[in-house]
Amino acid sequence: MSGRVRVGAAECRREWARLREEWGPGREHGWIGSSLGELIAAAVDEPVLLRLFPYTSMNELHVSQSGDFRQYGGEGFPGVVGWEGGYHVVEGAGGDRRTVLSTPDPARALACFVELVERRLVERRPAERRAP
Repeated sequence: MSGRVRVGAAECRREWARLREEWGPGREHGWIGSSLGELIAAAVDEPVLLRLFPYTSMNELHVSQSGDFRQYGGEGFPGVVGWEGGYHVVEGAGGDRRTVLSTPDPARALACFVELVERRLVERRPAERRAP
Protein backbone atom coordinates (compact mmCIF):
# COMPACT_ATOMS: atom_id res chain seq x y z
CA MET A 1 0.00 0.00 0.00
CA SER A 2 2.92 2.32 -0.62
CA GLY A 3 3.52 3.31 2.99
CA ARG A 4 -0.14 4.01 3.76
CA VAL A 5 -1.38 2.68 7.05
CA ARG A 6 -4.74 0.98 7.23
CA VAL A 7 -7.17 2.43 9.68
CA GLY A 8 -8.52 0.02 12.31
CA ALA A 9 -11.95 -1.62 12.23
CA ALA A 10 -13.09 0.12 15.44
CA GLU A 11 -12.21 3.53 14.02
CA CYS A 12 -14.12 2.74 10.82
CA ARG A 13 -17.22 1.69 12.80
CA ARG A 14 -17.05 4.85 14.93
CA GLU A 15 -16.89 7.04 11.83
CA TRP A 16 -19.83 5.24 10.18
CA ALA A 17 -21.84 5.73 13.42
CA ARG A 18 -20.90 9.42 13.46
CA LEU A 19 -22.00 9.82 9.84
CA ARG A 20 -25.29 8.04 10.53
CA GLU A 21 -25.96 10.48 13.39
CA GLU A 22 -24.90 13.54 11.37
CA TRP A 23 -26.81 12.55 8.23
CA GLY A 24 -29.66 10.62 9.95
CA PRO A 25 -33.26 10.34 8.82
CA GLY A 26 -35.07 13.60 8.38
CA ARG A 27 -31.92 15.71 8.28
CA GLU A 28 -31.84 18.06 5.34
CA HIS A 29 -28.50 19.48 4.26
CA GLY A 30 -29.31 22.44 2.09
CA TRP A 31 -29.01 21.85 -1.63
CA ILE A 32 -28.04 18.20 -1.04
CA GLY A 33 -31.37 17.49 0.63
CA SER A 34 -31.76 14.11 2.28
CA SER A 35 -30.32 11.97 -0.52
CA LEU A 36 -26.86 11.47 0.98
CA GLY A 37 -28.40 10.66 4.37
CA GLU A 38 -30.56 7.96 2.79
CA LEU A 39 -27.50 6.47 1.18
CA ILE A 40 -25.45 6.55 4.40
CA ALA A 41 -28.32 4.97 6.35
CA ALA A 42 -28.29 2.02 3.95
CA ALA A 43 -24.48 1.87 3.69
CA VAL A 44 -23.96 1.31 7.42
CA ASP A 45 -25.50 -2.16 7.04
CA GLU A 46 -23.03 -3.24 4.35
CA PRO A 47 -20.23 -5.40 5.83
CA VAL A 48 -17.85 -4.58 2.96
CA LEU A 49 -18.19 -0.85 3.55
CA LEU A 50 -17.98 -1.10 7.34
CA ARG A 51 -14.40 -2.40 7.01
CA LEU A 52 -13.45 0.85 5.26
CA PHE A 53 -13.25 4.42 6.51
CA PRO A 54 -16.04 6.64 5.14
CA TYR A 55 -15.49 10.17 3.93
CA THR A 56 -18.06 12.70 2.80
CA SER A 57 -17.34 15.80 0.81
CA MET A 58 -20.08 18.13 -0.32
CA ASN A 59 -22.63 15.65 -1.67
CA GLU A 60 -20.34 12.64 -2.10
CA LEU A 61 -19.64 9.47 -0.14
CA HIS A 62 -16.25 7.77 -0.48
CA VAL A 63 -14.39 5.02 1.37
CA SER A 64 -10.73 4.46 2.15
CA GLN A 65 -8.45 1.83 3.63
CA SER A 66 -6.06 4.44 5.01
CA GLY A 67 -8.53 6.88 6.55
CA ASP A 68 -6.41 9.75 5.18
CA PHE A 69 -8.60 12.02 3.04
CA ARG A 70 -5.53 13.06 1.06
CA GLN A 71 -5.20 9.47 -0.19
CA TYR A 72 -8.80 8.98 -1.36
CA GLY A 73 -8.14 9.74 -5.01
CA GLY A 74 -5.07 7.51 -5.10
CA GLU A 75 -6.75 4.47 -3.58
CA GLY A 76 -8.99 4.03 -6.61
CA PHE A 77 -12.29 3.38 -4.86
CA PRO A 78 -15.51 4.63 -6.48
CA GLY A 79 -17.77 7.23 -4.93
CA VAL A 80 -21.48 7.99 -4.83
CA VAL A 81 -22.87 11.44 -5.47
CA GLY A 82 -26.25 12.15 -3.89
CA TRP A 83 -28.53 14.81 -5.32
CA GLU A 84 -32.08 15.57 -4.40
CA GLY A 85 -33.96 12.80 -6.16
CA GLY A 86 -30.98 10.97 -7.63
CA TYR A 87 -27.63 9.25 -7.26
CA HIS A 88 -24.58 8.91 -9.45
CA VAL A 89 -21.97 6.21 -8.86
CA VAL A 90 -18.65 7.52 -10.13
CA GLU A 91 -15.15 6.19 -10.73
CA GLY A 92 -11.90 8.02 -11.33
CA ALA A 93 -10.82 11.47 -10.29
CA GLY A 94 -10.61 14.91 -11.82
CA GLY A 95 -10.91 14.95 -15.60
CA ASP A 96 -10.82 11.14 -15.75
CA ARG A 97 -13.97 10.80 -13.67
CA ARG A 98 -16.84 8.89 -15.24
CA THR A 99 -20.39 8.08 -14.17
CA VAL A 100 -21.03 4.35 -13.94
CA LEU A 101 -24.70 4.57 -12.91
CA SER A 102 -27.33 7.28 -12.53
CA THR A 103 -30.51 6.30 -10.70
CA PRO A 104 -33.23 7.72 -8.45
CA ASP A 105 -33.06 4.49 -6.38
CA PRO A 106 -30.68 4.65 -3.37
CA ALA A 107 -30.68 0.83 -3.01
CA ARG A 108 -29.59 0.39 -6.63
CA ALA A 109 -26.89 3.05 -6.28
CA LEU A 110 -25.61 1.43 -3.09
CA ALA A 111 -25.56 -2.06 -4.65
CA CYS A 112 -23.50 -0.75 -7.58
CA PHE A 113 -21.17 1.13 -5.22
CA VAL A 114 -20.63 -1.97 -3.04
CA GLU A 115 -19.97 -4.16 -6.09
CA LEU A 116 -17.33 -1.73 -7.39
CA VAL A 117 -15.71 -1.41 -3.95
CA GLU A 118 -15.54 -5.21 -3.61
CA ARG A 119 -14.01 -5.48 -7.08
CA ARG A 120 -11.39 -2.88 -6.20
CA LEU A 121 -10.53 -4.69 -2.95
CA VAL A 122 -10.00 -7.95 -4.85
CA GLU A 123 -7.82 -6.19 -7.43
CA ARG A 124 -5.66 -4.68 -4.67
CA ARG A 125 -5.00 -7.91 -2.76
CA PRO A 126 -2.30 -9.41 -5.00
CA ALA A 127 -0.39 -6.11 -5.17
CA GLU A 128 -0.48 -5.77 -1.37
CA ARG A 129 0.88 -9.29 -0.88
CA ARG A 130 3.88 -8.49 -3.09
CA ALA A 131 4.70 -5.31 -1.17
CA PRO A 132 7.64 -5.62 1.28
